Amino acid sequence: MKYFLFLFLMSVIVQASNYVVVANKSLHLKKLKEKELKNIFLKKYTMHNGINIFPINLPPNSAIRKRFEKKILKMSHHRMKTYWMKEHYLGYHEPEQKTFEKLIPFLENKRGAISYTRLDALQKDVDIIFVIKNNPKIVVIANKKLHLKNITPIQAKTIFLKKVKKMHNILLVPVNLAILNKERKVFEKKILQLSRSKLQQYWTQEHALGERPPVNLLSPQSVLSFVKKIDGAIGYIPIDALNDKVDIVYEF
Repeated sequence: MKYFLFLFLMSVIVQASNYVVVANKSLHLKKLKEKELKNIFLKKYTMHNGINIFPINLPPNSAIRKRFEKKILKMSHHRMKTYWMKEHYLGYHEPEQKTFEKLIPFLENKRGAISYTRLDALQKDVDIIFVIKNNPKIVVIANKKLHLKNITPIQAKTIFLKKVKKMHNILLVPVNLAILNKERKVFEKKILQLSRSKLQQYWTQEHALGERPPVNLLSPQSVLSFVKKIDGAIGYIPIDALNDKVDIVYEF
């Protein structure tokens, strides 16, 4: 009966989120706030009920880790590296890393362990202590030389309609996914808020003024590679295609 109740609760949570923070049962944790989680993973809070806490990270190129760092730690990967360089001189070291495949077995068996993972990877021998809600499907990414942290949907729209052409004295180079790509359709609907016919009309008018629409690239991997290499480049890709060589500036 308890196992079926567990499955029911999982099905309820999955509707809200794909990512959860989980802990080894030895900690007897029920729920934590974002600030408490941040303090644990920055090693400002290292013990609970007399038990040492062992926060575990996924590898740096993990999309789940990127989501956790942005949502909970509210720090970019670059800022995280700077933080741990400073902490290293004080005798502190960043959390141990485990691959996705090794994470859950480690969490089940390591006393005091705590980490984050996909909901569908869970077993019933860990405690869910936080749900990361509203998991984004698409991220807007920028070349690191732009030094962008966050932009609003309106700013993204003006960039991709080429109303704004420079940021931090660097020429912006927006790039689109291919015209039939599903993420492009979502981007046009949610960010540009223009139908395909309206966009065609817009660029016809802009063409007469000497403007051209953003270049189209075939795949998320080609957009990622382009944004990584080209100064001022900005694009959008599904979050699962992400790595640590670009900056996330908006997600939806």
